[in-house]
Amino acid sequence: MAKAFLLGLGVFLVSFAIGECLKNKGAMEQILEANMKPDAHHSPPGKHLSFYQGDIRLTKKQTENLKKYGDPTKGSADSRAASNVDSERWPNAVIPYTFDCSIGNMESAVRSVLNAMKQWERKTCLRFVPRTNEKAYLEFFKDQG
Repeated sequence: MAKAFLLGLGVFLVSFAIGECLKNKGAMEQILEANMKPDAHHSPPGKHLSFYQGDIRLTKKQTENLKKYGDPTKGSADSRAASNVDSERWPNAVIPYTFDCSIGNMESAVRSVLNAMKQWERKTCLRFVPRTNEKAYLEFFKDQG
């Protein structure tokens, strides 16, 4: 769940940086609006995808864990943890990342993401490092959303 949360955060941050020129609506408002469109995520006809906190698409397993264990952000003893399932946490709280070429040359977007990473590092035990050869990593890219 932590990986999905961080991926959602990455998409949010990239969307915010890229959409600076769209001053009529805030980034979060644009994300929520996009997520309400049934075809935006290639969902089968008649199926409506559910999102955690409005902008994070969960896997079936994550949805089951959320129902089984409750929302970790709502006052449990372990409320600081994004997930109470060890296999869903980043090893040693270190998160490798890359920037796709679709965003790599967008200096303001990259700077926004790096600044957001610094904030996460100041407020959590997470540490972001450039990817070397890790199999699991975050990739920031430009897309709809």
